[in-house]
Amino acid sequence: MTPIHLAPYEVIISQDHYLNYQQAVEDLKVVYKCYKKDQSHRLEVVNGRLHKQSKADRQAHTIDKASWINEIQRNDVLGLKNRIATINRVHAQMEACQKEPQAGSYLLAANMYNTSLKVMREWNKIWDSPEWHIQSPYTVKDTDPLQPLQINEKPLTEGEKALINYFELLAKNPELIGEYNDRTEGVYEIVTDEEKIQEMYQQTYQRLYARLGSHATAAAFSQAGLVFDGPFGWKIVRDNVRSPVGHQHTYQRFLQGKGAVMMPIVVDDQGNEKIVLVLNFRHATRTFEFELPRGGAKTKQDPENPLLEIPETPEETAVREALEETGFRIKEATYLGEVATDPGVMNSVVPIFMGKTVRLEAPKRERTEAIKGVFLFSMEELNKALMKKDAFYEAIINGQNYTGHIIKGVVNIDGKAYNTHCRDGFLNSALLYKQLHEQKRVNEG
Repeated sequence: MTPIHLAPYEVIISQDHYLNYQQAVEDLKVVYKCYKKDQSHRLEVVNGRLHKQSKADRQAHTIDKASWINEIQRNDVLGLKNRIATINRVHAQMEACQKEPQAGSYLLAANMYNTSLKVMREWNKIWDSPEWHIQSPYTVKDTDPLQPLQINEKPLTEGEKALINYFELLAKNPELIGEYNDRTEGVYEIVTDEEKIQEMYQQTYQRLYARLGSHATAAAFSQAGLVFDGPFGWKIVRDNVRSPVGHQHTYQRFLQGKGAVMMPIVVDDQGNEKIVLVLNFRHATRTFEFELPRGGAKTKQDPENPLLEIPETPEETAVREALEETGFRIKEATYLGEVATDPGVMNSVVPIFMGKTVRLEAPKRERTEAIKGVFLFSMEELNKALMKKDAFYEAIINGQNYTGHIIKGVVNIDGKAYNTHCRDGFLNSALLYKQLHEQKRVNEG
């Protein structure tokens, strides 16, 4: 089998590497279990993972082991080679990591490997061709079989883990350092030299401890690294920086996954436009807010390889979010512009689209959302709402149509008054972009 060559940042097993490895190993366990019981015909791919069909759904015919092996080798409909490649890549990383076995998610992967050895050995016996084999996570002499790894259980400190993951993140995402990284050019210079980071840690710690009187707080906020890695694309990094005047300190950044905003527009038979907003209850402010539908990007099935998933385009994200939150389907989306939400602390730059609706369907909201209803405003009504003046609206709430009146920020729904706010920054930007696009068309027309 062709040796696997790793880039420097790939040596450390990240959380994503481990999770992909875990899923690949678990999928091969399902395959081996079905193979052993002559149930290979019941294997299917569901949302990218391998499952055994229930008895009610299983195919009527069966297939013997040899025929199944030949069929898979001719047409790998289950994507087994991709899973083997994922496993072997992590095994190559494990071999490279053994001098520093506490790095990244090495211990998790090593434990997964040790507990799965029996299945891996049996798997290799099934296949004649080495390209279908699972490789050893260490240099093998002659034809030694897969052997368990010796694991040093001494854990890394949280600070060491944070710094290791931080360097990996910067290496894989050079835009996090960017084009400018020299304080003499008037920017915050990110320090990436490990020795200087340790020096700055001591200096920052002493300054914060003298100011705060708390060892734990001073130590935590002096440590550079990836300090939070959430499950939905949110990360918090703490950089060691030098300001343009040379002051050394830490600076926290919130990193957010990709997302998009849609401004849906309903056009009536007379050509009159209405902007579609949702009334969201926002937990951070504990208030009801009129907003444009928006959300984070998801993955979709790759049309060229149904076994793989690829990210949505920003336009696809915006169209999907509008449908899920409002029920309005967009025929064609137009890119308006983008908004840097809060570049002082966040890296998020969000594209905004607008699109005319073609029909209304049932919304498909997530269970975690708190949307009170869908509201339609004419430009005149929306201007009044933004200026905190009385404004009328049409609303679709729980499938019922309403015509209402916002009086000093109060909306009445089913006889109950709700204090609301119309101050969405994305809405303000979208309206400005829309006006600029319309003016451009007039000038070009």
